[in-house]
Amino acid sequence: MIVELDEDGFAPRTTFFEAIRRSFDVEGTVDDHLARYRDEYPAGFVLDPATTEGLLYLRDAGWRIGVVTNGPFFQERKLDVTGLHELIDGLCISEDVGSNKPEPFIFEEAARRCGTDLDGWMVGDSAFADIRGGQAVGLRTIWMRRGRDWDPSLPPPDFEADTPREAIDLILGEWA
Repeated sequence: MIVELDEDGFAPRTTFFEAIRRSFDVEGTVDDHLARYRDEYPAGFVLDPATTEGLLYLRDAGWRIGVVTNGPFFQERKLDVTGLHELIDGLCISEDVGSNKPEPFIFEEAARRCGTDLDGWMVGDSAFADIRGGQAVGLRTIWMRRGRDWDPSLPPPDFEADTPREAIDLILGEWA
């Protein structure tokens, strides 16, 4: 039930926590739960060493690396906790730039922050926000499956991958 309430991470957190409170008779206010979530959630992230290694290979091959994420400013803490901040050239958080994926501006701003243009790749797990958004601005795309099947009614990504390292290897293989 919690997975359904979460809507694969796309349910607004206020909606999600209110549904949790009602469904499970959880004490406290939605604001209390949001504050705790923003404080504790980022600390649970760990960067897979294979991803770190792959990102270093991308940088050695001359790629600029950016992170584009929908959400609030606290998303940046995930990058700090994992050390990912040290491996990227630019970060674009929707709350910071006033634009959400799949809107073109957030991708354009991410490229600007990376010191490059939009000639590259979008790797993401959302068919709509990441893949359609990336395609709309001319990026090649890799969809992170996460155990799901691609919806055949949608324009397909260039590639599908199961892990970030697999996506990195696809990029490196295509441009070798």
